[in-house]
Amino acid sequence: MQNKLNSFFSRYEFSIPLFIFLLFFAVSLPGVSWGAPALWNPDELVWRVDSALRGEMIFDVTEPDFNYPSLPKYVMYVIGSLVYGTGRSSFAFIVAARSFSCLLGALAGALVYSTARMIGANKRISALAGLFYVASGVAAANGRFAHNDLYLQLFAILCVYFVIKYQYTNSRLWLYACFFSVGLAASSKYTGGSLILLPVAVYLIVNWREIAARWLAMFGSLVLGGLISYLGYGLGTPKALFAPVYYFMNVIPSLRNYPQYGFNSSAAIGLFGQWGVFKSAVGIFAYYLFIFAFLWFAGRLILWKMGRGSFEGKQAQGVGVFMAAVLIFDLPFLVSINYIERYFIPFVPFLAILGALFMDEVLRLASRRKLAAVHWAVLTLLVFGLAYSGLRLVSIALLFANDARIPAGEYIESMRGYGQSLEYTLYPPLVNKKQFERAHNYPIYFVKYPADIVPTGGRYEYNLGGQGLLERDTDYFLIDSYTYNRFYTESVCETNLVECDFFKRLLAGEAASFELIREFTYDLPPYLPHVFISAVNPQIRIYERVR
Repeated sequence: MQNKLNSFFSRYEFSIPLFIFLLFFAVSLPGVSWGAPALWNPDELVWRVDSALRGEMIFDVTEPDFNYPSLPKYVMYVIGSLVYGTGRSSFAFIVAARSFSCLLGALAGALVYSTARMIGANKRISALAGLFYVASGVAAANGRFAHNDLYLQLFAILCVYFVIKYQYTNSRLWLYACFFSVGLAASSKYTGGSLILLPVAVYLIVNWREIAARWLAMFGSLVLGGLISYLGYGLGTPKALFAPVYYFMNVIPSLRNYPQYGFNSSAAIGLFGQWGVFKSAVGIFAYYLFIFAFLWFAGRLILWKMGRGSFEGKQAQGVGVFMAAVLIFDLPFLVSINYIERYFIPFVPFLAILGALFMDEVLRLASRRKLAAVHWAVLTLLVFGLAYSGLRLVSIALLFANDARIPAGEYIESMRGYGQSLEYTLYPPLVNKKQFERAHNYPIYFVKYPADIVPTGGRYEYNLGGQGLLERDTDYFLIDSYTYNRFYTESVCETNLVECDFFKRLLAGEAASFELIREFTYDLPPYLPHVFISAVNPQIRIYERVR
């Protein structure tokens, strides 16, 4: 039977990356319509594009958001134009934009297999790498969002694929293809720009013997590579090409706010601050597999450079590039304390390949040393680890399918809302605004301002905490846990003093003006692993004014 399978895969090897591609779709598509057309995840870029397509703003003119580059928004705009052009609704557009994210994640899975094969891994190990990528869950979960993370991931692995091809062939075309991918990665998400260190470093390492003799020509090649990167960036973010001064004068202040967002004095920072969030993102099995694999190959590379040990073929170059890519993407984390699970998505393809290579080497070492018990123990761990990761994927699907906002929205629909007013926080259920005399978002600033400057006037004073709700004669107040949890962060309370005090009193039952009438939450079955996904399945509380 095994011989027949080997023969089949040898003849039809394309079926393996195709299987990984389809598997990613299979675990990502369920829940892709989650919340639509109400965008329960306000971080999704698609809501800006949808607003432009519905005529509420002029695309890329009246809705410039310099916190994000433009490539994903342009792609979504094309998708939306096609969807709306067929007479479809906002719901169809949102589902289509999210499905495109699934497509990008599936393509990345196929590239994981192809990249592993390129460095000499056999079909079994390459397939295992693709399986680790899917099973880690973080890319599959975020494939349900029309955001920029899956765009970044695809261009990152393309860059790595091209730069390894350059190492093997010494053809500048592959090097420049990598530089171009860097530009597209940066135009998807600013952190992708850090990846430019990879082709530069590889180029210098490959040509280090010629640096002294041909330094001017080598410098010219790097300058050309940088220009190609900027071209890729500009194609996805046209303002950077046609109005660079205006563009970067607005981008730079946005970038300055990133590292300190969400800061508090007890926050874990840098490398150590990442570990807990990374474990939450990929699950305990993938977490320890990836960590041990990285450390294993770090040690092996050091010994190899010292003349001890060896790699099969040119595998060392590929392994070195994977590790370099992980470290480069880690640089923004090392200067930041803003850790969100989806930020780790670009790491996963490279760690998945390292994890598969690590498992292969451990199994082969155990076989060579005739350590049958170790061999079977590792295989058992692998089976149970993948089973656990599969259950995490089930947990993710259930969270999307049973979001607490679904029953909360049904309850709100049954409320005696006519002639009443309702305010809600950032992640609300679907509210039929026609049911209420007034139904609007409770405005909150979640911004860390320079020094200790707290804004006054306008929107900030309009909140006024509980007093503002009373002055606006609000009958119902709907809050979600993702919003109120922020008020346990020092920096948020520094710039939202009144709101912070009000929310803490309200949750403690000490706000006499409002009483809790309903609470909605969804808990996973106890036999499934706990999974946390930003913006998905918050606890919902509905308060009624005491008159």
